[in-house]
Amino acid sequence: MLSTIEAQADFGANNLRYMSGVDINVLESGDCDDDNPCDLDYVIVCYMASLDASQKTMDKPSLQRLFRLAAWDANRFILRSDSSSAAGLLNVMYAIYNKPESVRGALPGVTLPALTSREVAALAQLGIPPELMPAIKSVPTTLGLTSRP
Repeated sequence: MLSTIEAQADFGANNLRYMSGVDINVLESGDCDDDNPCDLDYVIVCYMASLDASQKTMDKPSLQRLFRLAAWDANRFILRSDSSSAAGLLNVMYAIYNKPESVRGALPGVTLPALTSREVAALAQLGIPPELMPAIKSVPTTLGLTSRP
């Protein structure tokens, strides 16, 4: 079933649409019901949004928006010490950041420490190391974000 979903031309757009439409305040409150996603739902969509199959279907403005959204949300989850949700978002950020600028567009002033995809994936289990925090926390400010994109 997932391979069928991944093969859809709008796979990336659907991931971005879902992540953009989430009310982050409701998500953070943990008030889950049929109308409000839980952290696990969001983490799964973050994983799907980090896949090459998803990002290949997105244009530069969509990848840029997804990166900004992931950076904003990651910082919200870091502030509440939710490293598993933040790690899913870091997966998205690094998947985009590690693409050539010709594919993802410019991320002026953004510098993330070099991590392999395996190291990024391990953040969910191991937690986010303190030395990574300043770089992640600086991204929204560096990109001029004052609200959730």
